[in-house]
Amino acid sequence: MYFPFRHIYVRDMRFLTIVVNRYICVHEGRMPRSNLQEPTKKSPEVRLPARVALQVIAAGLALMKPMTTSAPAPEVPKELSWRLKQIQRQDWPATIVDDPELRRGYTVKQILRLVAAMAMLDAGLGPTASVSISRDNENTLLAIMQTCIGSRAMPHDTSSPRFGVLQPSLLRANSDQSEHLILPMSREAICAQLSRNLSERPIVVVDFGGIAAKAIMAWEASEIPVPRASLDAILVDGFREFRAGRGHVKIQARKGDRYASS
Repeated sequence: MYFPFRHIYVRDMRFLTIVVNRYICVHEGRMPRSNLQEPTKKSPEVRLPARVALQVIAAGLALMKPMTTSAPAPEVPKELSWRLKQIQRQDWPATIVDDPELRRGYTVKQILRLVAAMAMLDAGLGPTASVSISRDNENTLLAIMQTCIGSRAMPHDTSSPRFGVLQPSLLRANSDQSEHLILPMSREAICAQLSRNLSERPIVVVDFGGIAAKAIMAWEASEIPVPRASLDAILVDGFREFRAGRGHVKIQARKGDRYASS
C-alpha cells in the first residue's frame, strides 16, 4: 500500500500511526476521544436583539447618552421604536423569507442597514425614501462607513469621505427618490464647496461614517461581542463594489409600507 506521507511508523499490525510533520493522524486502532478530529458545527452568526439594536442605533444618532459597561443601558426614546417599525414595514433590513433567523435579532450587516436608514430618517427623509436609498446605495454607504469603522478606518482624517451628500429634492414627498445617488464627500471637500458657493441649491449632508462609528462603539459596550471578522468582510466587499462602479445598484423591490391601504 502506498502512503503519501513523509514518515511512517508502524508500532504493530493492529495499530498504525502516521506522522505528518507534527500532526498525528490515526488510521487504525483506538485513541482517546480528545485526540480525534470531529466535525464541528458552524457557529451561529452573532445577532443583536431588537432591544439592544435600538440602544446601539440611538447611541449612534446621539438620541441618548452613550452606553458604558459600568452603567445600566439608558432607556431608548419611544419614537425610535416607532421608526424601526416603519422601516420594518418597508421589508428592511430583511424579511423572514430572506432571513429565517430574523426573529433572533439583527446581524452586523442588518445593523449597518438600519443605521443608514435611521440616519436619513433623522435628516428629514420619509421611511420609503430612506429605505429605497439605503437599498440602492448600499455599497456606497458601506464604502463611506469603512472610513470610520473596520480595520481600514481613518476617523480623524479630514480628507476621508465619511459624509454622504444628498440632494434636497429627496425631502419632497413626490420626488423619485430611487434615482438619486449618495455622493461620498470629505470634510475638506464640503468646506471648500460651501466656501466657493459652487452649489446652486443647498445640500443635505449626513455623517454616515461618524454615526456608524458611534453605533459600533455602543455595541462594544454591550455584553454581545462585535463580530469583527464579519464586519471587516462586509465593509471590504462594499468598498470593492463601490470602486468597481457598482456603488449604486438599482434594486427591483416592492416600495412603500406593506400595510398601507392601496
